[in-house]
Amino acid sequence: MKSRFPLFALLFLAALSALPGEEAAGQNGSGLFPVNLLLDAARSDEIPWRPDWPAAMPPDAFSLIAGQARSLTLTLPAGVLDTADAEASGTGTAGDETGGEAATLEYRITRDAQGRFLEFPFFRDGTFYQAAVVYDDAVPGRIGKITLDNPAASDPWEFEFLEYKWDDPSLVRLNHGGGEASGGWYFAALEYLGRQTNETWYNPDGLPLAFFSLEYRETSNQRFAGTKRLISIADGAAITVYEYNSAGCISGISAPPLPVRSVLYTAAARPRYWERPDAHYTLQWDETGFLTRQTAVKETGAVRETGEELDIRYEYILDERLNWTERREIPLARRFGRLIPGGEVVIGRNIIYGDGNE
Repeated sequence: MKSRFPLFALLFLAALSALPGEEAAGQNGSGLFPVNLLLDAARSDEIPWRPDWPAAMPPDAFSLIAGQARSLTLTLPAGVLDTADAEASGTGTAGDETGGEAATLEYRITRDAQGRFLEFPFFRDGTFYQAAVVYDDAVPGRIGKITLDNPAASDPWEFEFLEYKWDDPSLVRLNHGGGEASGGWYFAALEYLGRQTNETWYNPDGLPLAFFSLEYRETSNQRFAGTKRLISIADGAAITVYEYNSAGCISGISAPPLPVRSVLYTAAARPRYWERPDAHYTLQWDETGFLTRQTAVKETGAVRETGEELDIRYEYILDERLNWTERREIPLARRFGRLIPGGEVVIGRNIIYGDGNE
């Protein structure tokens, strides 16, 4: 039986410029990015929240309070993550309408019988992509191909892993754009030097186009023993550095000119505070893991015309395992000391559990 109950929160959903995070790739001039970021995500067993996600993406979008999802589909109104549309609407709910119904976007997680990702959302350059993984039947667990596309605006990528050295790929072929006529072919040579991974990208004629150097470090925390954390990415002259707390969560991203600072978490590793150049965010969670309050204090610049704060109140629909399957967000902009309601945002989740129960 599904139940509905209201939870009240404050949420600042300002139209934010995309912050450069570990997927920043604009420095090389070719639009390429480190393939190891994609591999790390594909090999993970979860999609953790990141402090450089768009503010409109729920921090618990891909996490559950109970159970293991074999499949999870997140449905958002089209335009809710788009900076330009959100700024124009003043509510973050902009989207085209077709046949009287608002258009939507979907991001999916699906797993195979072994729990490995077959599909997962991948965040890079301020954009969420949808990724699909094809495993090599000849070598158990080895990834043969990964495809990416942007559900909001078609931008297809295909990564084919041609050669491996031990358990890691050493040669990758990339097609961006769907073919030679509309896109481009590239090759990447990957080199692993202890805690450092180097990637050199070439065009089909063998001319180098981009070079990335990624530094990792294994955590000393006993709970996360053996887990490697990305410490830095060098992309030409640009260097992005990551800091972590004792639980292995990102506590800061040094990515000039838009760093993310002072990221704090609850004991359950849920975000409760972080700072961006545009605003300071504070979140509160109840004892069962639901977001109950989120506030933001604007820093500098006119983020949106409706005021310095935007409040959102929530209503949830839960399934039998107390995971939310629908969240209705009612934004309230603070103007002249009063809260003015804006357009609602409805976010849905379809969950299929590992035991086959929805």
